[in-house]
Amino acid sequence: MPTIRTPHVFALVAAFGIAYILSYATPEKRTARSGGIVGLFVGATLAGPSLVSLYVFEVRSALLLSIDLGYVILGLGICGLVVGRFAKRA
Repeated sequence: MPTIRTPHVFALVAAFGIAYILSYATPEKRTARSGGIVGLFVGATLAGPSLVSLYVFEVRSALLLSIDLGYVILGLGICGLVVGRFAKRA
């Protein structure tokens, strides 16, 4: 039986997984700017269309879609910014 902490554990593991994947997507010369751009690009081109497809089939409102889509794109942009800023320099 899941406890109250279960969703938080899954969210934390997912956040580390996303940061790990974004670290491989950023260019060799990593900066906060390049990481943020990669994060925004990944959010807009990968997460965005899948979220739109999900919301269309569930017949949800466009307002809710725009809120959730903005949250995903902004969140991935911030994650990419942090990965680009604090990644080990080669």
